[in-house]
Amino acid sequence: MNNIEVLSDDKDLERLETEVEVFIRRHALSDTRFGILATNDEHLIPNMRGGRRFHRATRRRIRKFMHKWEIDFSVGDRE
Repeated sequence: MNNIEVLSDDKDLERLETEVEVFIRRHALSDTRFGILATNDEHLIPNMRGGRRFHRATRRRIRKFMHKWEIDFSVGDRE
């Protein structure tokens, strides 16, 4: 059996919100800029903080954006 953690949608949304908040602070991005870059939605962060639920595909898209940004940042493309 593999060690992949399966989270309920609610737990995954909570975890995603924490990941996003840390990411925004770490990279000094505004809420609007993050939302536009990640999903082309300037209201993404206010909606997330307001309890909006996101489809799994949207959550994957947000995480994929953050992952790519971290890779680019680590090689100096964002400095």
